[in-house]
Amino acid sequence: MTRRKNPEAARKEAKLQEALTAVHREQQKVDAAVANFGVSCRTLYTCMTGTLPCNQAHEAEQILSHAEEKELVRWIT
Repeated sequence: MTRRKNPEAARKEAKLQEALTAVHREQQKVDAAVANFGVSCRTLYTCMTGTLPCNQAHEAEQILSHAEEKELVRWIT
């Protein structure tokens, strides 16, 4: 049985993407986007600089690559 998707995590990710879009289109400055969308300042800056998530940054140290993990999940579900 697979793990249920967390609706709160999906909501936070959507708000983060909206904030990133607003900053990239120069509609808002970073500080205003953090306040308006309720996202973490550190998370927004991390996404803006292109830092990879842990599972992708340390892929060489893992048994399965990120692509293999996704394929395995797709096959199981």
